[in-house]
Amino acid sequence: MKEKAEVLYSIVSWGSVQLDGMGQMQPAGPLYNIDCSEGSMCKLHLPHCEINSDKNQTELAVAHFSDGNVEIIQPLEVTETHVIIDINNLSLFGLIMKIFFEDKPIKAQVLLFYKEILETTKKKKLHMHLLPHNVPVIEVTCFN
Repeated sequence: MKEKAEVLYSIVSWGSVQLDGMGQMQPAGPLYNIDCSEGSMCKLHLPHCEINSDKNQTELAVAHFSDGNVEIIQPLEVTETHVIIDINNLSLFGLIMKIFFEDKPIKAQVLLFYKEILETTKKKKLHMHLLPHNVPVIEVTCFN
């Protein structure tokens, strides 16, 4: 952050509009809708669960969707847990990676949340979340 500001974000589903024209790239994480006062944010750290080694280098980038256009942003740095980019304006950002046809390992946790919906019929929902390995499960809260 360049200055103190309130940052609002939500997670948005990837749709066919965002996926069209991605070529050899595919989503590697959620699509974030980020908003804060203009000029207060300068870098963005997006979490990832990819394992990088000498044998397995993942090609990560960030897709920035704004005004019907997509810009592919190459990272300034890829750490064990985050992809870091410079940003000028905010809208939709999503982590993407080059499509590979072999299985690639990830380092993450899978969280399962079970919920019964008690309305006229008993429906059940199972929510699955992929959580980066460095986030303590004790800090995770499920919101209804």
